[in-house]
Amino acid sequence: ASLAYHVSESRDKFIQIDSCCLASENVNKLLASFIEIVNKKNLDFIKEIEVRESYTTKELMLAIYPSEKTENNLHALFSKFNVKNTYIEETVSGKTFRIGPESFFQINVPMLEIALKEMQKSIRLDKKEIIADLYCGIGTFGIALSQFAKEVIGIESDPNNISFLKSNLKLNNIENFKLYEGLCERLFPKILISGIDTLILDPPRKGLDNMLCQNILLS
Repeated sequence: ASLAYHVSESRDKFIQIDSCCLASENVNKLLASFIEIVNKKNLDFIKEIEVRESYTTKELMLAIYPSEKTENNLHALFSKFNVKNTYIEETVSGKTFRIGPESFFQINVPMLEIALKEMQKSIRLDKKEIIADLYCGIGTFGIALSQFAKEVIGIESDPNNISFLKSNLKLNNIENFKLYEGLCERLFPKILISGIDTLILDPPRKGLDNMLCQNILLS
């Protein structure tokens, strides 16, 4: 077994790599150790892995995606790595965020800080604004900007994101964040009566639903 990337514009062709130039030294060391154990223990049922590194704490999180449901010999991996938590933490704009293996989070934390400062310029600082954070995920934007708002309204449908969002709200003692659990397309028209002053949109890769766009334009 070896590490590999998809060949450009292909889902079934791969190019073998020894390390990734875009990843940190710590990530590459983890990947090298991982491949060594996989080959030594013949763990060929593992088809995909993901490594995430905290910019703040430098902790690493390894997610393993096997080709079949099995726990065979996985203890050989976990015994080699110091597993502390099922999440990593980042600190952004003075707020701490716990991020799980399936959570979306901005990779470039310094640029995220800059983006948040730019967003603050569009918000009155008198704590009278209502901010709506659509597709709020684990709460990155809404929580980071909550100190400037009267209330933050967050909409999220993914159960995994919702779980980490609730954890992050407690972790940062955020009390002015109102969470709506469900699809933005269904819930956003219902909260228009709240008098939204600032709207934050960070949709998934597929983009915004056409009907949601119409509702936003009419709001």
